[in-house]
Amino acid sequence: MGSSGRVIAEDIDARALEAVRGRCAQEKVSNVSVLVGGTEDPKLPAGAVDLALMVNVLTSMEITRAFLGNLAKGLKPEGRLVIIDWNPAKYIPEMAGREDPALRWTLRQIYDADFEVAKILDFLPAQTIWVCKRRERG
Repeated sequence: MGSSGRVIAEDIDARALEAVRGRCAQEKVSNVSVLVGGTEDPKLPAGAVDLALMVNVLTSMEITRAFLGNLAKGLKPEGRLVIIDWNPAKYIPEMAGREDPALRWTLRQIYDADFEVAKILDFLPAQTIWVCKRRERG
């Protein structure tokens, strides 16, 4: 990112964002802005985001399709969505080697919101990373 890049820290928890603000002030970081979003809409500026990162969020959401659809509006046409979320097959011994319904659910949420998975990274001990892009229509 460097000093010319811009980060938008978005969350529904205003207190968490205050902590981000405080840390940025402490570290003299001036290119981070905070944005209080909603459960159905992250309220990102339209077409302004190169990369949206969601960490351990998707599996805890109730209204994923609306949220991801609204998030997509904030992405630039070539923008990416990176989802890092829990993978029970990695940390629940009984799930080892079995197909995980939670992973199928995550993929369904991604595709239902008109994204497609460009890459899956699986090196984390308890999570999986999905790099997604908007699905081309045509």
